[in-house]
Amino acid sequence: MEKGKVKQNLKLSTIEGSFWAIMYGGGETFLSACAVFLQFSAFQISFLSSFPPFIGSCFQLFSASIKNKFKDIKQFVVAMSYLQAILWIVLVLLLFYKPTYKYILIWSCIYWIIGIAIQPAWTAWMGYFVPRRIRARYFGKRNRIIGFVSFVATLISGYILDFFNENMIYGFAIIFIAAFLGRTFSAFYLNKKFNFEGKETQSLFEYVYSFKNLISKKNKSFYYIIFNSYISFSIMFFGPLFSIYLLRTMELGVFIYTINITLWQISNFSSSNYFGRLCEKIGDYKV
Repeated sequence: MEKGKVKQNLKLSTIEGSFWAIMYGGGETFLSACAVFLQFSAFQISFLSSFPPFIGSCFQLFSASIKNKFKDIKQFVVAMSYLQAILWIVLVLLLFYKPTYKYILIWSCIYWIIGIAIQPAWTAWMGYFVPRRIRARYFGKRNRIIGFVSFVATLISGYILDFFNENMIYGFAIIFIAAFLGRTFSAFYLNKKFNFEGKETQSLFEYVYSFKNLISKKNKSFYYIIFNSYISFSIMFFGPLFSIYLLRTMELGVFIYTINITLWQISNFSSSNYFGRLCEKIGDYKV
């Protein structure tokens, strides 16, 4: 790809990521809090936080085959991003007309299926046009910007919910509409980026066969999968119940809850640039 197109893609990628951060900070971050507001039980919230991502991860095995049905990788990512944006409007309608556990669970499954299906295609797209020599530095800077936007979006959303404390359903409606707008603009800027001609991705059966070989050889990729699985297990063991503990058990209020969940975001965007430079110096694996 030409140098000018690469620079433009890098700039557009940071812009679209910043709008995505509005959706994440103002939308996804408060889904558990919304479940607490709807008076779901601890088991229901745990299931709501773990089962939809699991279904999404399973569906990811088929996402490569679905991607091949589209004209190119850009068309797939943009179309799925717009569809993910529309789901936030669907959630707002559910809050007002069908705020039952069954419908929220179905919505969550669809949302995570689409969100997780986008990831491999988006990663391949980014990997193509980000030069290896600046990759760590660029993603460090990009993550810092996105982290800051996410932090601001979370803080503002928490303030909105606290302001609508007596009619919190309107607060959730406002922040979820903001999430819709953030994802819509994110998809808009994704569509402005230059595309590349990617090869057809392997089918599900080819993936299963390659994963079987990965397990039998037990190379670094296999051990990384095991390592990542243990981290995910430890996070999900307590993570879904964090909102219940703060909001229902300790009765701290939405604003204190928001401060707690933004602390890690501050650490993230304030340190990502440093780790980006460190990755360039000693390598990702050592970091």
